[in-house]
Amino acid sequence: RDYVELIYDKAYFDFTEIINLAVQFLEADDDEAAAVRDHIRDDIRYVVVDEYQDVNPLQERLVRGLTQFGAKYVSITDGQKGSWGCDGTKCYQVPLFPGERIEATGAGDAYATAVMAALANGKTYAEALAWGPVNSANVIQHIGPQAGLLTRAQLEGRIARNRRYRVVARSL
Repeated sequence: RDYVELIYDKAYFDFTEIINLAVQFLEADDDEAAAVRDHIRDDIRYVVVDEYQDVNPLQERLVRGLTQFGAKYVSITDGQKGSWGCDGTKCYQVPLFPGERIEATGAGDAYATAVMAALANGKTYAEALAWGPVNSANVIQHIGPQAGLLTRAQLEGRIARNRRYRVVARSL
C-alpha cells in the first residue's frame, strides 16, 4: 500500500498500476465506465497488443474484460514467452515458432498482420493465432521489417510441415 501511495504522491507511472486502473475502470458500476464498455461493444472488434511483457493475472483480467465487453478477439505478444489471445470464451497459449533470431525489427507487426490476414481469410481464431508467430519467426531471420514476410501459401505450408506446433486453448 505504501508503494502505491508513493507513486501517486510523486505522480510516477507504474505499468502494473496503469493496468490495475484500467481493470478497475472496466469493472466499475458507473455511467462513465458503462459508456466505455458500450464503445468497446459497439466499435471495437479486434485488439492486438505488441510487446506485452510478462503476462500476469491482472493483465489477463484486462484482456478478459475487453472481450467480455465486446471486443471479439484480443491477441497479445509476450516476447520470448510467445503470445496468447482471448475470444470471450477461451484463452489460447501460443508458443514461439521455431527459428533462428537475427534481428527483431518488425516482429510484432508481422505477428499482427498475419493474425488479421488469417481472420480476413476465414480462419478460426486458433488458426489465426498460429499464423502470427510463423510470420514473426520468419521476419526475425532477416534484417529489416519486411524481408521475411510470408505469403498465405508460405504460412500454411510452414504450419503443415511443423505438425508439433500447437495453439493450446483453455476455458475462461
